[in-house]
Amino acid sequence: MDIVAITAGSLAEHAGLRIGDRLLTINGRPVRDCVDFLYLSADDALVLEAQSPDGRRRTLRIAKAEDDDLGLTPAPDPIRRCSNRCVFCFVDQLPRGLRPSLYVKDEDYRLSFLHGSYVTLTDLGPADLDRIGEQRLSPLYVSVHATEPDLRARLLGNPRVGDIMDTLRRLAEDRITVHAQVVLCPGVNDGAHLERTVEDLLSLYPQVESVAVVPVGLTAHRGGLAHLTPCTPRCAAALIDEVGAWQRSYLDRLRTRGVFLADEFYLMSGIPLPPVSEFESLAQVENGVGMTSRFLEDARILSSFPASEVRRVRAALVTGVLMEPVLETRIGRPIRAAGGRCTVIGVRNGLLGDSITVSGLLAGSDIEAALDGVDRSLRVFLPPNSVSADGRFLDDVRPQDLGDRLGREISVAPAQTAAWVADLIGGGR
Repeated sequence: MDIVAITAGSLAEHAGLRIGDRLLTINGRPVRDCVDFLYLSADDALVLEAQSPDGRRRTLRIAKAEDDDLGLTPAPDPIRRCSNRCVFCFVDQLPRGLRPSLYVKDEDYRLSFLHGSYVTLTDLGPADLDRIGEQRLSPLYVSVHATEPDLRARLLGNPRVGDIMDTLRRLAEDRITVHAQVVLCPGVNDGAHLERTVEDLLSLYPQVESVAVVPVGLTAHRGGLAHLTPCTPRCAAALIDEVGAWQRSYLDRLRTRGVFLADEFYLMSGIPLPPVSEFESLAQVENGVGMTSRFLEDARILSSFPASEVRRVRAALVTGVLMEPVLETRIGRPIRAAGGRCTVIGVRNGLLGDSITVSGLLAGSDIEAALDGVDRSLRVFLPPNSVSADGRFLDDVRPQDLGDRLGREISVAPAQTAAWVADLIGGGR
């Protein structure tokens, strides 16, 4: 594991580690990657073997408290790539010229543990399973889609996927927590197939702690790909009714609802979202499961501000088409009622197509077009999930570039709703 940064005054610097060194072992065990480093460096007495860029090896010792940070930054690990050809793979539906990282198909259980990314576990070997159990790499986020082996092989485009339940049983034996995902493709893995998948997965509860069902995303760039049917409002309403019955049954049997639907199903059907408490631990909130309910609850903070402050607001709120009515009802309308100015802009997705309605898949070019003609005195707020960790939209444009071109103030809203509302109100002072 190569070291790319050392914090001044840190334990690593005092021990004699330097940028460019390669960390070979900790307490005699090899350091293959960042996960090994995190696992092995948890001890309070460390013996490190390091190699300098010139090939010289040396032994270093560090004594530390359990929670002390060594103060070194490892080089990023090579990402394990996906060998599946999923019929609904979003990467295969992207046009050219977008942010380069979007085209990376990863299948890396280490990233699942570290960052919550979803993996199919199709490429796990015995050594990987042993390592997951030994190092307690828990929780893992697993794309299951179907537990019937033949159906799952068809969905993943891989005849060698095996039986996912065998793998999940092994993880359960090692007490690894799993959060499972099903991308719902109407007419393919819904109905009785979905019921069996959920029942199979929750037979391993509490180790399989949650099952999230999300709608298949279909862009306008599916030329040459398998035909799939999008979820309709009628389909969503039927699914909500069906899954609601399952939830009541599991709540009685397991004391958990177990299976949870993505917010999109409720928003597209017009059926009110459940209260945030019914999403329980919000284990898959970053997958759009309970995110809107959490926002609705947190947005109540707006009513705690005096009307004299709210009426100073001058803002334009950018969002996806799906969330526009929610933002209008909970934020835009109350601000205007107090005398402030607030425009909610639901941006049509010209890059990926009208069927893509969520804010997390907006391009800078579409946002720019939507802001054309909007009063320049309004401060623009963008949804936090519309940009990557390094602050770029899908089309590799940055918000600051957008602001420069439009000659106006543009801010990415804080991820926490309370902080965003406070910024929204405070910006009008």
